Amino acid sequence: MNKFVSLMITAMAMVRVLYAQETVAVASVKEACELARTNNPDLEVFRLQEESARMAWKAAKSYRLPTLAASFSGQDNRTLATTPLPGEIFGQPGEVVNAQFGQPYTYNAGITLSKSMLDISARTQAKMAGVEVDLQSANTAAYHQQLIQQTSWYYYALLISNKALILHEQDVQLADSILMISDQKRQQGLINESSYLQARILANNARENLSQTEARNVEYELQLKLLLGMDIDKTLDLQEELLPQSTDDLKLDMGFDQSLQVNQVESQLADLKVKQQKAAFLPKFSFESYWGQQQFRDDFGMSFDAADWSGFSYLGLSVNVPIFTGLSNKHQLKVAKIDQQMAASRLENNQRASYFQDEVVLRQFIGSRDRVKFTGENFELYQQNTQLSLQQYEEGLIGLDEYLTRFEDMLKAEQAYLNALNTMYSYYATILSRQAS
Repeated sequence: MNKFVSLMITAMAMVRVLYAQETVAVASVKEACELARTNNPDLEVFRLQEESARMAWKAAKSYRLPTLAASFSGQDNRTLATTPLPGEIFGQPGEVVNAQFGQPYTYNAGITLSKSMLDISARTQAKMAGVEVDLQSANTAAYHQQLIQQTSWYYYALLISNKALILHEQDVQLADSILMISDQKRQQGLINESSYLQARILANNARENLSQTEARNVEYELQLKLLLGMDIDKTLDLQEELLPQSTDDLKLDMGFDQSLQVNQVESQLADLKVKQQKAAFLPKFSFESYWGQQQFRDDFGMSFDAADWSGFSYLGLSVNVPIFTGLSNKHQLKVAKIDQQMAASRLENNQRASYFQDEVVLRQFIGSRDRVKFTGENFELYQQNTQLSLQQYEEGLIGLDEYLTRFEDMLKAEQAYLNALNTMYSYYATILSRQAS
């Protein structure tokens, strides 16, 4: 029996430990963003792509180094080449002798060293590979900015949704109280059936609002878990209290838009592509050197005696000059120039649009922050007025219709306040993403 109790205590302790491991507590939006930086799977893919581009750049730069290759070959000359020669060589004047030169078996072993002396196209390709690294880095930074914006938005959306759940649960409780009082007064003949039905409609509307908020709450939580790289079965605990006034001291200087960095690097890449296509019209110079040994035999075997091998080496310099490529290079150069113009135009347009968008975000944030203050104050006043009206209704000082009107006004003020919160924090999320290091 004691053993069984001990096992039960141990099992309960393990359950508590597992539960603690499955709960992720987040104390602030900064902490949420840090979790996203560390655990977001998409951001990790961007980092891997950046590393891949860096390796490709190193490979492209290898054109500057010589290549060294060792080779060995064996050849069975089944029929030796026949060459007609004057008979005088063989003591047969006036005749032509068909002579065969060489031996049936030939072996070659050697080392080849080759080096590109002048290859503008390869050099430009290496520069493009370096810019590709910058492009991947810019893409990573742009996605990081987007990740911070999305994480911040869903973080605040979930906080607001949690707050809305509390308010809507209170609304349902209050609507149920009204319905119960109205039912009692209807049975006493103090109100008519129409007023009672209005109270029922109000209670159903309150439950509908609660149901919609619960659905949004689940959606926001799942989206935030996805961004944070959390498993779906883990519990997300947001510990921050939503205080709109905390945004009053926010530094509103928006940093550089990382998406513009992508356009800048794309423009650089387009310039290099034009240079690469121009390089296709230029000659290429290369150097090659071979050091080897040869062995000629009448039989199939091979000797490793140094005396049986004869040296063979050469130096070579080659020049490759493109003369006609079917107008392919010419058309590709035209395409590259068009892409260059489009990249420059896209960069200029996006820079201008980003500047205007920044102004819109800052001004809208300031305006929405003021609206949060006004709608928040109005909501508190409507709450107080509704509480007073409920007392007046219970005491028979006002009718049900008048109270229901005031209650509906409070619900509208509540929704206006929640909408203002959502709007303000959506702009706030954008500002935070531009201030992230």
